Amino acid sequence: MSADEKLGLVYVPTGNATPDFYGAQRRPFDEAYASSIVAIDALTGEVRWKFQAVQQKYFTLLRG
Repeated sequence: MSADEKLGLVYVPTGNATPDFYGAQRRPFDEAYASSIVAIDALTGEVRWKFQAVQQKYFTLLRG
């Protein structure tokens, strides 16, 4: 976790969603914030922006 006092943001890294292997058990929240960096307003707690590095992380099963 990191913060930018000038912008008033807290940067939070997130990990992968539940390992259900095909994605059927994942909730919309899991898909939206898994494998992301989320910028949260330090005063309000609202999400200002997010960057998702990998979407729907079940592609690794296809690798040998």
